Amino acid sequence: NTMPCRGAVFIATSSDGFIAKEDGSVDWLNELQATMPEGEDGGFSAFLASVQGMVMGRKTFETVCGFVEGGMASWPYPIPVVVLTSDPAKVTIPDVLKKEKLEVSSKTPAELLDHFEREHGAKEVYVDGGSTIRAFMEAKLLDRIIITEVPATLGSGIALFTEAQRATLKEVSEPKNFENGFVQRAFSVEA
Repeated sequence: NTMPCRGAVFIATSSDGFIAKEDGSVDWLNELQATMPEGEDGGFSAFLASVQGMVMGRKTFETVCGFVEGGMASWPYPIPVVVLTSDPAKVTIPDVLKKEKLEVSSKTPAELLDHFEREHGAKEVYVDGGSTIRAFMEAKLLDRIIITEVPATLGSGIALFTEAQRATLKEVSEPKNFENGFVQRAFSVEA
């Protein structure tokens, strides 16, 4: 009896729990990430190596595409990625990403995890993007959530979780403190 495939989250928030400004911008975060010591990625590459696939929302995909097409970054995901959207016809995969393991889908979170398990033998899938994370949380399909709080207060913006969802998080280890003021916490989700 093998465990079914589950979702995992690795994300940064402001100290007051927002993942982006009202308009979706994350420039405040990019500026702060530059304060990480050289070669320190806050555990991201280790996290990426621990998952076998990824589901990202359309807005997150468009943000990453902007970085890739603008020459600021290369596609960072060596795993199969599904872009989740209600309208797949609206999502265009840029030419520079045509060779990546990338597809667009409007399936439910449960169907997507099932797809990753069947097609890729996945046990855990990285879930990214505010509304995508909330949808997986709503469906009770997230087990592991790693949140890095950065020393910035936004006051308003796009929250990672609703109050009710936040209440189901249970811290599973001591917080990890980085010298630039970042604090990383690992949670499990209580049923």
